[in-house]
This record gives sequence, C-alpha cells and structure tokens, in this order.
Amino acid sequence: MRQPVYLRTVQSLGRSSGEFDKIEISQLKSVDMASIACWLIDEDEPELVKTLVEAIRQHPCPSIYLRGVVLLTDKNINTDDLSQQCVDTCSNLQLFDKTIANELCSSFSSINEWIDKLPKATEFSDINISFKVLRFLVSRKAEMLPVMSAQVYCGYDYPLIAPMLETNDGTILEILDFLDERALLTPRFITKTHLCNNCNSAFLNFKEVCPHCRAEEIKAAELIHHFKCAYTGEFSDFTVNGKLQCPKCDMALHHIGVDYDKPSVVFRCAQCEHSFQEPEITSTCFSCRRSCKPEDQVSKTINAYSATAIGQNAAIFGLESLFTNILQNKLKLFSPEAFTDFLQIETARIARYKISNSSLLMMQFHDLEKLQIRLGRRAEEVFIELSAIFKSTLRQSDVISARNESIFFMVLTETALPEAQLVAQRLIDAITALFESNLDYSPAISTALKQINKELQVEALLEEFLEKNVH
Repeated sequence: MRQPVYLRTVQSLGRSSGEFDKIEISQLKSVDMASIACWLIDEDEPELVKTLVEAIRQHPCPSIYLRGVVLLTDKNINTDDLSQQCVDTCSNLQLFDKTIANELCSSFSSINEWIDKLPKATEFSDINISFKVLRFLVSRKAEMLPVMSAQVYCGYDYPLIAPMLETNDGTILEILDFLDERALLTPRFITKTHLCNNCNSAFLNFKEVCPHCRAEEIKAAELIHHFKCAYTGEFSDFTVNGKLQCPKCDMALHHIGVDYDKPSVVFRCAQCEHSFQEPEITSTCFSCRRSCKPEDQVSKTINAYSATAIGQNAAIFGLESLFTNILQNKLKLFSPEAFTDFLQIETARIARYKISNSSLLMMQFHDLEKLQIRLGRRAEEVFIELSAIFKSTLRQSDVISARNESIFFMVLTETALPEAQLVAQRLIDAITALFESNLDYSPAISTALKQINKELQVEALLEEFLEKNVH
C-alpha cells in the first residue's frame, strides 16, 4: 500500500513526527519506489524547502521526480501564495494525521497510476531535461501557467517545473519553446515581455536620453502659443513675476484656450544645451549592462502550456534524439547490440592474427541537449553539418554507435592509439570550429581512447569515463 514519505535534510532530523517513513536526501536511491504515494516536507525555511524539492525533481528516476510534493506548514497559505510555490499542495502541520494522509494519497492517485504505466519507471534513466519536463506536464494532466517573478532571470517562472533546472537563467522558456516546436505542447497566449538581446534578462531600465550627445540629464518644458501675435516659446519665456506675459508683444495672458494654448513639450539637454521635440529611448540591462534601442531587445511571448496527444505518447515511450537520428541517416549508426557484436569480432580478429591494432574512441557531448534547445529550429541544420564532420573524418571501415543522445562509441579499425589520438583531436577541432564560427559557442566535449584487446571491458570503461567527466 502506498504511503506518504517524509523527505528531510540533515538540519531537519527529528522535526517530523507521525507514523510515516522518514528518509534523508542521501537515501533516495534506497527507497522502495513502488510504495511512495507522495513526498512530505516539514520545513519552515524556504531555502531548505527549495533544496529538498530540487533533490526530488532533479533525480533521474521517474518514480521519484514525478511524485507529488506536499509542504506541511503551520501557516495558512492561500491559492495565490501556493502558485508561487514549487510544491503541488500544502497541508496544515498541526492537523496532519492518517485521515489527511489518506486524502492526499487519493488526490495523487491519478499521477501515481500514470507513473506505474511507464516502462522502466523505477530505473534511473531520465537524464534529458526536456523529456522530464514533458513527462511532468503530462503526469499532471493540467495546463502549466506562468507566474510573474522577480526571482528568476527572465521575469516569468513555472514554479512546479523550475526545480528540475540547476539555474534560473531562462532555460525553462527555451525548453518549453523546444517542446512546442515539436508539437508536443499546445501553447496558450498569456502576455508578452521584453528580454535583453545579450543575456535574456527581463530586468531592463528604459531611459530617455539626448539624441545629440546621449546624456541622460534632460528637462522637459511646456511650449506656449500666443494666439494674437502667434509667438511660440517655452513656459519660462512667458513667466514674469509669477504671471504669464508674451515676451514678443508684452500682452498679459489670462485664459488658456482664449489667449493661448500649450501645443506641445520641448526637451533641453543639461549637458549640451541641445533642444529637441522627442528624446531618444534606450534600454540598459541590469544584469549585463548592455544598452540598445528597445526595438532591438527580444520580444518574448509568455504562454501557458498543456500536452498534445503526440506529447502524451512521447512522454510514455520517449523522445527521439534529433542528432542521433541525423547520424543514423547519414552514417548508418550501429545499434548498441550490433556494435557489441562487431567489437567482439574485431577483438577476436586482432587476437588471432596479431598483425594489427584497432582503437575504441568514446566521445561525450556534455551540453548537447542545451545546445539543441538553444538552436531551436536551426538544430537540424547544424546537426547535419556536425554529421558531415563525422563522415569526413571517419573512414568507411570505422564503426560508430550511440549509447544515448550524448555518448558515442567508435571503433577505429587498423588504427593504433597515436593515430587514433589524431583522429579524436581532428573531430574535436572541427566540431569546435563549427560552433565557434557560426554560433559563438564553445562545446564541452570529452573523449577517451583504449586499444582493443581481450582485456577491454567496455561497461567498466564507460563507468570510469563518466565518473571522470561529470559536469
């Protein structure tokens, strides 16, 4: 039977009470995932709540990160306050008992039933952030609404899914756009905002400046038009001893609309004394301090999102990797099983004839997913160019396989380690040049090389490789 489970930090040991299991963050791997109904958090400090929720949402196991999160609190939290929280719901700590716990279990039953239907739901397999966000949206069967927030870089937050990301630099908007472009989500217009065209910060300072010298110290003055003599001048020109008098004909002005009117405003720069009708508007980013015209800043649509039928299917069965698909079409990728068979054959061939050497090259793109999100619709074009680099560098006799969307294995036949090192470096240099010249972006790539022989243990080598190159 499912039960709520307390999740705690070291600081909160001993706070929680009741008949429910209590575990620390470090114990997440050992929890019985099938028995979890929801996570209970009994904390007062917002930072501790944030730490616990991030530990849940950033976990790669669907049975952990998709579960409901309940905040137990002494405070009365209304609906508006709850929309700012990164938890699913709140419950009164003083009144929390078995009855309320059963009610919570019932309220999360649809989510838990959906999780149970997922293939490999208890495996630590979900490392793609976009996929995790999609699964979360689908599991909730509800529209995800944006919340205006000064705590996030882009000015708008989606509190329930924000803890899945390690930073609040606006990547959440890029992820949602990425899923939208692939027809996995349906957007609903909420509002628009302007972001810095350099760093995507929403915090911009709009200022009026002199169009001549761009100084910010400018003063506005009303213009007065005297009907009778047609003289037009600044308000200060007409002021004499607190009364209005035309400086051209010396006639006193008494009634606006009868003697005179105020047709417009004129501006004067305190620095260069230049007069002008309209100041120039500029915007400066509070984060990177880059200034430009407002029309040059990024106009961003903020949407609410719900999953499409395609998205609901993809959330269960997985997202295809665009880069892997392109490599499959261009290079004829070997499946992991076929690659293993080929490696065994190559190992046996080398051992039998003892006249040649071959090498195994492992390559990991640490930020390929973020790059794909950043590229948006351009991703396919860039990945095709990337596949061309692999095709031109590798020979027809070489074999390549994808372990996942970011880790690739290559058998470089009849290639000793020194020559294989040159091949790896040529790949890295060409890939880096592609991104730096076209995108002003330096990719993070790790490689490992091993000579193919009977002692080669691919899985152990991969484990060691991944541990060394954690980013």
